[in-house]
Amino acid sequence: MKTLNLLLIIGFLALPLYGQSYNPRLYTPQKLAQRGFKMQTPKQERIWIGTGEARANYIEEAYPLDHDFSGISWEYHEQLYHGSEGKGGWATNWALLDTRFEIDEVDDLLHRHDLKTHLLSGLWGFGLSRQLKANNDFLVMFGANLFLGIGLLQFEKKLTLASGKTHEFGQKYGFDVVTGWDGYILSEFYESWFLGWKRSFYRNKVTIDYSDQPAFLTHIESTLFFIGKRFGSVSCVSTQYVKCD
Repeated sequence: MKTLNLLLIIGFLALPLYGQSYNPRLYTPQKLAQRGFKMQTPKQERIWIGTGEARANYIEEAYPLDHDFSGISWEYHEQLYHGSEGKGGWATNWALLDTRFEIDEVDDLLHRHDLKTHLLSGLWGFGLSRQLKANNDFLVMFGANLFLGIGLLQFEKKLTLASGKTHEFGQKYGFDVVTGWDGYILSEFYESWFLGWKRSFYRNKVTIDYSDQPAFLTHIESTLFFIGKRFGSVSCVSTQYVKCD
């Protein structure tokens, strides 16, 4: 069942990659213009999906429990690049980040903590990018972004005491205000498909209320590898009959 769910998620996120044309829905210049905002028309539009390792820290004050551990992140990302082709410029970004952690730890009192968390965040970012273009077949792009967003947290826990007695904590929900920054690099081929790597830093602490003494989950960072596609027209090449602007 877990494998089937994973395949369905990948298939759903990958559908936009196979469209003939694509316009990000949430913040195109046309949408903003209708609301009275003016924004330079984007020169390039990119969409990618990625996955990789996430790191977090978990502290529970009622028990001597303070551990770093790993999880997994999935990301769907849209980018509008407003700079010059093959040079530098600024970009706006929108992303949906799905991060899951599972903790199975025994504290110093020999109590076992089995915790599952699921954090789904919507992020908006602004940053600077730089492109290095060898020719029309290959381009390297790198940059950094600041971002802000809001997340929905779902968590549940099973506590097994040293005596063998167990306590079940049902599913609970909470909200998280996400801030941070990231850095990325990608290699693009034929102004179409690209592969990339990015690292995002968060340090946002989420309070989990199990009892009178709360626990704290801090998502530290995520390191992702991604694949995506560039949309829009390709670079113009001047000829004897066609002159580019």
